This record gives sequence, C-alpha cells and structure tokens, in this order.
Amino acid sequence: MHLVSETTGMEKVAAPSVLESRHGSVRPLAAEDLERVAALFLTKFRRRRRHLLDRAIVETAEYMRRIYLDPARQSGESNALVQIKRQGDLGGFLGVLKARYEFNGAALNAAIIGPFMADPGADHGSAGPQLLRALHRGEFDLQLTDSANRVSLAFARPMKYQLLPVHCLGWTYIFRPAAMAAAALHRKWPRLPRLALDPFARAFDALAKGRFEPPIQPSSSQRVHAEAINAAQFAERLPTLLSD
Repeated sequence: MHLVSETTGMEKVAAPSVLESRHGSVRPLAAEDLERVAALFLTKFRRRRRHLLDRAIVETAEYMRRIYLDPARQSGESNALVQIKRQGDLGGFLGVLKARYEFNGAALNAAIIGPFMADPGADHGSAGPQLLRALHRGEFDLQLTDSANRVSLAFARPMKYQLLPVHCLGWTYIFRPAAMAAAALHRKWPRLPRLALDPFARAFDALAKGRFEPPIQPSSSQRVHAEAINAAQFAERLPTLLSD
C-alpha cells in the first residue's frame, strides 16, 4: 500500500526539536540511538533471534548512520524521529529522508517515510500516533511512503493520508524459487545447516531455468523489427513512447 499526505492552506514552520507528551518525547534521531533502533528493526522486521543479534545490530546501526546521520547528505539535525518513553527507553522510530520536488514551478519539501515501528513489549499504542503527529508539525509539504502494513495504515488514515493505487508495481517474478524457499527456511530456523539445503537449491534452480523459461522466439509480425539506436535517436523517440 502506498500512502501520501499533503498539507495545504497553512504556512509550514520548523517544528521544535523535542515534542513532549505524557507518554514520552519525540526528537530527532541521534548517534546514541542507533543500536537500539537497529535492534528494534531486526526483531520487528527481520525476526532475528536474540543470540544472533550482536553482529547484525552493529552492521545495521552503521547502515542507518550512513542513511540518516551522514553529514554529507544533510545539514542540521536528522529528519528521522525517535520516541523516547518516560523511563528513557526507546518507544518507537520513524525513518524519514528529505527530498525536493517541483510542481507547477513551486519547490516542495517532501518527507520520504521508511521504517515505522514501535516496541511491542512496552508500547501502549502511543508511539505511532506521537511520531506521526511530530512529522506533521514539521516543515514538509508532502509525506510519502512506498508501502504500509495494516497497522501503519490504521494510524495514518485518521491523519488524512491517502492510499494510492499500486498500478504495475504489484507483481513479482522469482528468478531462483528453490533458493528463495531455502532462505525462508533459514530465517525460520537459523540453526539449520546451509549445507543441507543450498546445494540442492542451486541444482534445482539451474534445472528449472533451462526447463521452464520459454525460449525467445522471433516475432512473426512483419510490422515489428529490431534495430540498434544511439542516445540521440532514443531521445528523439522518447516523447512518443511516453505519450500513452
């Protein structure tokens, strides 16, 4: 599900760095939050077992640092948000990247929303709405997310987010079905030895590729032909291709 929200009819101003409520506070992501956010992401979205988390947390935290805190990408505070509970624990996280668009000659600031998550062990339903409210108080004209699950959608709809049609993005072609099945089994049972499945998966996928992929046949239509073109010729034809 693809969500979009826009703010019209009001002047956008910078939100305060910290927003307090009786449930806790929301503030920009800081370096000291990264490992806690990474641990929450891995347990919430990747279902990692606790004894396998240490190395994954370090790698994920470093990846998040490059995305959300890299000084080469932004100036000032991070656009990503964390919710901190009254006890000081991490309550939730909202990954936000800033982008700029132009519409009818007007420049728009857009928030590209990424991971949106709360600690299920301690959250009482406050982290999600609090993070979205803080985002809405910011200086963004548009807020976009590429996908949202049912829980996120339930938070977003009362805040006037619109659900966009998926069109042609709702399809998947699996190139290596056996390898995908083996990876799913490894995620469910991490202790399962890879040598027990991976060789058979590779052999099956190699056989399936030759057995099930249809050979490319030349077109029987006399109206269709192929020819090589250069960049200038492609640019000349592009408006016709985009006209539909």
